[in-house]
Amino acid sequence: MKLIFVSENQNQVALVKRILKDHEVDVVHMTCRDSVQSMLHEQECLAVVLDFPNPTEDDFTYWRELLEGTYKPILILSSDQSDSGRIVARQQATIQLAEPLIEVLHTLSLKQSGYFTGNVIALEQNVYFDTIQRSIIRENEMYPLTNREFQLLYVLVQRMGTPITAKELLDLVWTGEYEVSFSNLYHYIRKLREKLECNPNDPKILLTHKKGEGGFVLRFFDEKV
Repeated sequence: MKLIFVSENQNQVALVKRILKDHEVDVVHMTCRDSVQSMLHEQECLAVVLDFPNPTEDDFTYWRELLEGTYKPILILSSDQSDSGRIVARQQATIQLAEPLIEVLHTLSLKQSGYFTGNVIALEQNVYFDTIQRSIIRENEMYPLTNREFQLLYVLVQRMGTPITAKELLDLVWTGEYEVSFSNLYHYIRKLREKLECNPNDPKILLTHKKGEGGFVLRFFDEKV
């Protein structure tokens, strides 16, 4: 996932990059606002942080314009570098809030995109992904997920409707782990299908994508249909 960080404060950007690397978030540093709008439409964009050291009315107008064109969270940061005490306090807050903030951004992104209601994501009629209970609820039966199953499904949900290659899934879910083969991935895909699908041998939710490089795709479900 990408976090767009629009800032001229190199120190703050470096700190955020270093912290969020452990959370599998790639910080895209930009000093110019012109390209933000186009990058916002990328599937992997999690949110935008706008660094306004001394915000003006024009800054807030720009922020509102971005909000009107996307469901992604647009956050405002004020990294005023004129006060050493504030710089230290802001850095400490950044370190402590990194993990909960990423969880909040994931939730906001899903909720505002229409995939998410509370802590439950509808995947199919009577099939739900409960992110708090870390389980699948199918036909009113609860199927707990292992940590790996949860991580895999969470990544697929964030790219709902968009195919992800097997290599991408390995890189995203098994980040930094060695001696992981595609057989590991296929094992967990099978386990997920056993909990998601009425018939795992004929999946309707977690599909195999055979075009291009192949891979998998979590079918987009619109409850309104």
